[in-house]
This record gives sequence, C-alpha cells and structure tokens, in this order.
Amino acid sequence: MTLTHSSKTKDVGEAVGIAETAAHHGRQRQLVYARHREMHRALLQAVGQPGGFDPSKDPGRSRELLWHAFAFLDGGSDGEGEDVALANRVIAQFPDVANHFNPVTAAALLLNERDRLTEDAANVLRGIVAHRCAEAIDYGLAVTGVTNFSSMFAFLLVAASELIDTYPPAFDDAAIPEAYNRTRLQRCGLNMLQLMHLQLQRDGQSQEFNSPTYSPITLWGLAQIVRWTTCNDTRALALELEHCVWSELLALHHPRLQRSAGPHSRAYLVDHVGHGTNWKILCAALGIDTDRTAIEWLYDPRPGDITSGDRTFRQAIACWLLRADYHVPHDVLNDLQQRVFPYQYTADYQWAGKGFRAADGRVILNVDGDQMTPGGRGTVYCYQAAAHALASMNATYTPLNQPCALTYALDDSNHHTNQVRRATLVMLTEPLASAVDVVALRNHGAFELQQESGMVRGRVHPYAWLPMTITRTTATTKTAAAARTDDPIDISLDLLFSEHGVPHVAEAQIDDTNFNGDRIQTRGRRGRFVIRDGAVAIVWSICVANDATFVIHREHGWLRCSVVLYHGQLADLQQDDLVALHVDFELMVTGVSDHATSGASS
Repeated sequence: MTLTHSSKTKDVGEAVGIAETAAHHGRQRQLVYARHREMHRALLQAVGQPGGFDPSKDPGRSRELLWHAFAFLDGGSDGEGEDVALANRVIAQFPDVANHFNPVTAAALLLNERDRLTEDAANVLRGIVAHRCAEAIDYGLAVTGVTNFSSMFAFLLVAASELIDTYPPAFDDAAIPEAYNRTRLQRCGLNMLQLMHLQLQRDGQSQEFNSPTYSPITLWGLAQIVRWTTCNDTRALALELEHCVWSELLALHHPRLQRSAGPHSRAYLVDHVGHGTNWKILCAALGIDTDRTAIEWLYDPRPGDITSGDRTFRQAIACWLLRADYHVPHDVLNDLQQRVFPYQYTADYQWAGKGFRAADGRVILNVDGDQMTPGGRGTVYCYQAAAHALASMNATYTPLNQPCALTYALDDSNHHTNQVRRATLVMLTEPLASAVDVVALRNHGAFELQQESGMVRGRVHPYAWLPMTITRTTATTKTAAAARTDDPIDISLDLLFSEHGVPHVAEAQIDDTNFNGDRIQTRGRRGRFVIRDGAVAIVWSICVANDATFVIHREHGWLRCSVVLYHGQLADLQQDDLVALHVDFELMVTGVSDHATSGASS
C-alpha cells in the first residue's frame, strides 16, 4: 500500500470532536428519528391512499419509503407504537420494484429491526432479498475495488446467507444453474470483501475514494457486515476494510475547517455549495465535527445555511445511514485531533474503466469509471495549512471527478460552515445550474496534474469522446438551456468559487484589471488571475495554444474565473479541434498566516 503522511512537530491544542463516537451517535440517531417521525408521518399515512406516493409508479424513489421505515420502527419503546404499526403497514404493501438500494435496505431492516417487524412485513422483505440477490452475484463476478456498490452488495450477500435458506438465481439463460444455499452466498460475500482488500493492498485509496456522497455508503455496508455476519473471517475482513476507509476519509479531512479537503473520485458539487452531505451528516452524528449537529444539517438549518431542494430525500437517506453502528479507529481519530500543520498526504488510486457484461447480456458500467475510459492509476495529494487546504488527483477519468479542490477560512477566528469557502477546478461544456440543489455538474476535462505543497501544475484538454457525451446529455436533459443540440456551446476551464451562504470573494482580477462586480474579460494566449480572499492569496497563471477569452463574472452563486477555449456549434467541433484545446496552467495558493499549529478546532 502506497500511503504517506507528514507534518511538522506537534503543537499543543484542544482536540476536535470526541472519542466516544458510538455513544454520541446513539443520541444523535434518536433525536433525528424522533424529528423525522414528526415531519413525515403524513407522508407514510398517505401511502396506498388516493394521491399518496405509489412506489410501483416511481421505482427510482421507491427506496425512500424503506429508508423512512427505520425512523418509524424506532417509534415505540415496546415495539408496538402507532408509528411502528404504520411502518409495518407500508412495508407489507411495498412492491418488489427494481432499485439497487431496495434489496440492500430490505436486508438491513430484517436484521436491525427483526423484533419490530410483523410477519407480513418480514415476508415482503425476505422476498425482495431473495429475488433481487442476483444483481449482487452479477456484480460480485467483476469487483475490482472498494466502491459503495461493492460494499453494499457484499453486505446483501452476507445478509442473505443469514436470512434465506436457498436462492434459485433468476437468470433466463440459466447461467448459474445450481441453487445458492447459505454457505454459497456467504462465500460470495466473503469473496467480494477479499477482492476489495486486494485493491487496498495495491493502492492507498479506495477505488471510489473520498466521495462526500458515496464513501459513507461504503462505510455503511462494511459496518453492517461487521455487526451481523456470523462468520469470523468475514467479520475480521470487513472491520479491516472499514478501518481503511475511515483512515482515508479522515486523512483528507481538515479538522479545523471541519470539511473534506478533496479531491473527490466521484462527487457532485453539493460539498462545494455547502449542503449537508452524507459525509457531513455522518461526521456530525459521530461527533467528529462540532460545527453542526445532525439535526441542524437535516431539519433546523441556521441563517445563511444552504439546504437541498429535495430535503425529504436527504432526511430519508440519513435515517438509513445512521442505522449502522460504525467503528471509527481510535488511533485514526486521535491523529486527526492532534494534527499539526503544515500537513501532507499522498496515496495511489486506480480506476477500472469499461464495465462488464452481466449473465443476461446487460452491460453494467463500473460505479467509478466511464464506458469510454480505459483503466489506469493515479496519485492523490493533499496539502493542509492551519486555515486552508489544496488537494489534487493527478489523472482524471470520469466527468464526476473533482480533480483539484481548494478549501479555506474566511475568518481566522471562526472556521464554521458560513466562514469556509470551497473552490473547484473543472472543464465545463454546459451552463451552471440556477438552483443550488441542481449540482450534478459534469467535468469534461482530462486533467494531468502534479502538486507540491501549495502549488498545482498541469495540463487539461477535453476528453476525446466529448462530442458523444454532449449529444447524449443534451438529448436527455430537462433544462431549457441545453434543450437543443444545435445551440452554441462554450468549452471553458473554470476555477469556481462558491458564494452560496458565504460573503462574496473579497478581491479578484485578470492581469491588472480589477473585478468590481461587473463582468470583465481579456483575450490572448496568456492570462493571470489573482484572488485575495479570507485566509489565502491565489495566483492562477494560464497558457493556451490559440487565442482564448479570459473572464471573471458571477453566475448563480459562483464567482467564475474562466478561460473560454471554444464557442460555437457542436457539429463544427472536430477531433483535431479537441486536441488543440489544451491548457497549461499553474495554481499557487499561499496562506495569510501559514504557521505550524495543532489541528484542534476553536
């Protein structure tokens, strides 16, 4: 495993978070579940009634009903309260619709809530586990590393081995003719864990690493295996894997800023906008971060907080995530609490690319890759000072990579959410969304980066398959801005500063032209952006092969520093044009008060 940390001599400071994560988690979970029942009782009561939610008509959202059930099954000290009865009624009429999460959640309900389920509800859940287990077996034939799906499906197989006697695989072509008994299912789950473990022996990072959305789901699956397997080998391996993922996530977490410092293998812009991501909610529930409680992130936002437009989904998945009993390694937590700055972290990662073909002929893409990208390897680098962090991955491979992340304090005496800014470097081919909850912004640049402390150098060019991706995206999008494939597009390299819920960036300029709120631009083959804001000064120097437009303007909650490389019709964009659209750049970040300081929060 290639993995290194370094920091200077320790300084004395107050520790951030608490060591008794399990006790803190239990209290937070009960508070969240109680509030959740208050807010969503009417939603569950309407299920099966005229006008109520019908999961058979919306399989994509069907998983949310089962997530709600965790909170409602908690709603009676004797397991017989009205909320418990309501959850059982909803589960008993739940249809067996295709959704990756449904069999996983059904298994978790059967194991975690077995004493609170009626026989009718339990039978429905067992049927979902048995019928949908084939997908996990399919996936298990091609696992290459640690992702949220390899973790969830390993749990599903292990859980199935505890819950059902035999499982006849539902393959039309009878690719696996023999019935799978409990021993076979348990071995399948253990084999998936072994494949995940082999990947972490080759690399220092999960294949799907440091994702504020997906890494907590990886932890959830592993923690559930540790709790419920009756196989000692399976439990020991799942616990080791869980510890590895915790180590990775906390190594890339900034204890004073109380934010993931990036980069992200597969992520959206929710972390940069400021939503309560899965990772933030988990850190709050376990007491790792003290900026917000889980209740505040989910139900009681503070003035200035940015909340997701789909809060019901966010609250429901939190009920699911909080039901696992996590095992945070005390040595890793102690290292985070005692972190000294400057601090550096580097580790290798890999991606698989291409995907695989299931037994029934379907092509299943890798969770953290792209069907048009060959597999490969790269290195993560993270530099943390007391009041800022700069991190990068040296090779990108999917539009959901966030390859270069900057996190910094706006006020050196206050590092809480509304005084911390995030910036990200991406190549864009589409307009920024106007709503803060629409944050699945695709990064279409193939980045090649090198980092040393607070300096990132590199080259980026559009992916070779970009025209195909744009065509596919515009054909399915519902946004008016991209509804027509013959509309002109911009291809730009952007340094985006989130101004959602935080003050505007203090100072910005292109070359010697100051930005005063009105759009400014220059043109040429070289450009130099300078930003002074909060705890940092940033210089972004750019060189391009052909004349480009350098722009600073505000757009939908972002300060957007852009170099526009192409403006025109998609149909006019040829492969040779893409090759010419490369950018060489250097991004230097210096802190206003960089000095060796302990990692304690204020």
